[in-house]
Amino acid sequence: MKRLRVEESGDEPSSQRLRESYSVVMTRMNCLSRDERESLIAEARRFSVAECHALASQIPDELWLVVFMHCDAGYSFIVFRIGSVSKQWLRVADSLIVQQYAFVKEQMPRVLRKFTHLESLSLGGPGKCEYIGDETLVYLSNLTALDLSTNKRITGEGLRTLTALRDLNLTATKHVHGKRLAHIYTRLGTLSLARNRRIRDSHLAQMTSLTSLDLSANEFVSSTSVSTLTNLSTLCLMRNYRVGDAALKCLPNLTELEIDSSLVTDAGLIHLEVKLRLLSTLETTGITGAAIARMTNLRSLTIDETTVLTDTELAQLTNLRQLLLLDCNTITDAGVRLLTNLEHLSVMNCKQVTTGVLPFLCLCESAEFDEVEMIDKDQSDSLL
Repeated sequence: MKRLRVEESGDEPSSQRLRESYSVVMTRMNCLSRDERESLIAEARRFSVAECHALASQIPDELWLVVFMHCDAGYSFIVFRIGSVSKQWLRVADSLIVQQYAFVKEQMPRVLRKFTHLESLSLGGPGKCEYIGDETLVYLSNLTALDLSTNKRITGEGLRTLTALRDLNLTATKHVHGKRLAHIYTRLGTLSLARNRRIRDSHLAQMTSLTSLDLSANEFVSSTSVSTLTNLSTLCLMRNYRVGDAALKCLPNLTELEIDSSLVTDAGLIHLEVKLRLLSTLETTGITGAAIARMTNLRSLTIDETTVLTDTELAQLTNLRQLLLLDCNTITDAGVRLLTNLEHLSVMNCKQVTTGVLPFLCLCESAEFDEVEMIDKDQSDSLL
């Protein structure tokens, strides 16, 4: 989203009261007590529609955008009450999370139709967006990103007019069938099919423009279709037991791979040794330290005790910037000290990585080192 600078301008006296309320929203939203919050919302409720419209016309676009971006559910009544009649708000708002406005659910379908400039919309979340149906999406033809995760109301029919979609989240959706997405098969760039039962191999194989795909816990898509998606750069296979090594050898552009609790083995990773930048292998028994050591261009690595990685093998990853270790007892302080470009270290229940590495990290060659976290589950102790 474009970030705009808020510039002070001369206000008419009639808008002073509104500006003061908005100033509180922006600067003290996380500090107000419950009484102060209720008082502020009560004040907003007292504005008539006519008064709201008159005052809103004097609020700069930049101010509308700042308030819109930062208000939470408690303050969103103020934005809704005033902003819903404001041409400024409709003009500058290009991203909307509908869950925040559940308290005005009866009016939201009617109001949402006015947001013709919306580019990003979230209708995800169980039970919170069921009052918005296919008929509303007809008015939002400029949408490029749509989150329908766990949505039970929107169907594939409602997506037929959204020809500009590039980013689509269908996590656990029930009513969007693959054949209804034919008009955007070759346009989608990012797609989540986590826990999705409606999209099958025959549909996915036609989405050849995809660069990012989430198949977490997906039981209905296999290596057959994933192998055809040669433009993929990001792939998540967490808890996926249908996509394995056969698909990986056909994905030459893959740079980020999450295979936590999956079927992927060394045989699949061997095809990604040069380009892979991010790898997560939690609870994956088919990956060895020797295979990881050959990925010398890795920037981020997440492993646990199921992958036995030694200090010697870790030392080969000279480009590593981020390292997350869980229950890894084969890595020691000596191994971490060899990673001179490290910027972020997270360690949980790793007996041989101690606070002794902290002085080294402070003197690390990387001037960008920003965080270290060490947690011992047995002692319930943490060090930041």
